[in-house]
Amino acid sequence: MDLISAIFRPEVMVFLVPITAIAGHYFYRAQKLKAGDQLSGEERKMLSHVMNENENLKNRVENLESIITGLDKELLQIKVSEDAKEVEDKVRKLADALKQG
Repeated sequence: MDLISAIFRPEVMVFLVPITAIAGHYFYRAQKLKAGDQLSGEERKMLSHVMNENENLKNRVENLESIITGLDKELLQIKVSEDAKEVEDKVRKLADALKQG
């Protein structure tokens, strides 16, 4: 049996996938730390500023989303109440017509 077919056997893959994920996570963290050590003071300050601005923008978008979804609900309620008034008027006219007829 060659190496490729041995690696892709189900009993090997069950263990290989989590091990690869764990190794990838630690590699990513090591690269991130290495990159962080190479930043100058000005670059760190700029990165911090950009991260704060990103967080502020994220909060603003979430607020806008909540406003828009709230407006949608209010508009739907207005439409429903307008429709209800229209139906109520039609029923009242029909009732009046039946009483007179």
